[in-house]
Amino acid sequence: LEEANSSREGLAEKLSNAHQDAVSVRREIAEAKQQLKAAEEARMVSVSELKELKQKLAEIQAVADQKKLVDQKVKTLESQIDKLSAENQKLKRLIDKLREDNKRLSLEQKERSTPKLTSPQTPRSDLRGVGLVITDRPPHRIVSVVKGGPASEHGEICVDDHLLAIDDDEVEDQEISTVRSMLIGEPGSSVSIKLRRNKHHEDSDTEYTVFVTRGQPATPKTPKTSKSLATPEARPPSKEFKPQLI
Repeated sequence: LEEANSSREGLAEKLSNAHQDAVSVRREIAEAKQQLKAAEEARMVSVSELKELKQKLAEIQAVADQKKLVDQKVKTLESQIDKLSAENQKLKRLIDKLREDNKRLSLEQKERSTPKLTSPQTPRSDLRGVGLVITDRPPHRIVSVVKGGPASEHGEICVDDHLLAIDDDEVEDQEISTVRSMLIGEPGSSVSIKLRRNKHHEDSDTEYTVFVTRGQPATPKTPKTSKSLATPEARPPSKEFKPQLI
């Protein structure tokens, strides 16, 4: 009986130890499960971060591709700009050349259309003027308009109006000889005269242009008591200038 009790106690002790070992094993298993779960969560986080990194990398690559396309377009535009600039320079040189040619042709045409006097004292008798009496020194203004002359037919030119240009050439500062050579010409030929209204006119300082057909004798002379100066449209000769009939 004593041996049996002793054996029972020994078995109980072993059973208790085995129970404690089982509890310890369960605890270790639980800890292992927790560690496994933590490792799994960490792995999931790593996978998520990896996906985000891949997405960012794709976005960066897309931006790089767009930048490459933009760079190519910029190079293409720069090349086109260079070509346009070169074409613009060619056009500019061509326009300058055309302007020079046009200016030269205009001068040649003017020289052909403007008769030249053999000398200031002996003008050609077949040339004709426009029937205006103007001051002999610049700036030239109208002293009188000869009644019945070519300029009087328009009825626009007034005494004291300032002579600005003849056939688009400015004459405000030109000598009377130059003005005369530009106004006179072949009988029946036309000349454009640009003037500015005098300060006493209701349209003072207004510029206007008339086209006059030459027909008045162009013999230079200084009117003294001519009918043109005796009319209300004429201004008496001044000591400051000698009026010239053209």
